[in-house]
Amino acid sequence: MGSIYSSGIDDMIEELERLEEDVGQALDDMMDAALAEVEYSWRQSAQNHGFEPPGKSGKGTGSMIDSIGHTPIRKGRNGRYSEVLSGGKDEKGYPNDVKAFYQHAGTENIYPTYWVEEAEAMARPAVERHQEMVWEKYINKS
Repeated sequence: MGSIYSSGIDDMIEELERLEEDVGQALDDMMDAALAEVEYSWRQSAQNHGFEPPGKSGKGTGSMIDSIGHTPIRKGRNGRYSEVLSGGKDEKGYPNDVKAFYQHAGTENIYPTYWVEEAEAMARPAVERHQEMVWEKYINKS
């Protein structure tokens, strides 16, 4: 029976493990850059639609815009993920995420604005640009 001898396998495994850690950090950095852009675009879109005080209704408090943020970055079956959302409650105890949804999708009394879709479309070029910059930095470092 034949045998195969190979040297350097342990070194190669160590290098691959190091690269995996570096790629993981690069992916986290890319997510951070993307999330910052998407949050900014959400705020801009909400302001463009008059959701900041006093707003079109004259009742706005600004709490929905102030509460825009994202969940922590997590790893899942399909990679890393996070959600940008409007959380918390306003001064009257009404949930900001519900207000954001109603402003986006509308109700029988509120005309839909689709401001979230608009915000994400507005963010897409900046997200891609920032993610490319992070990836280029990672590639040049390696």
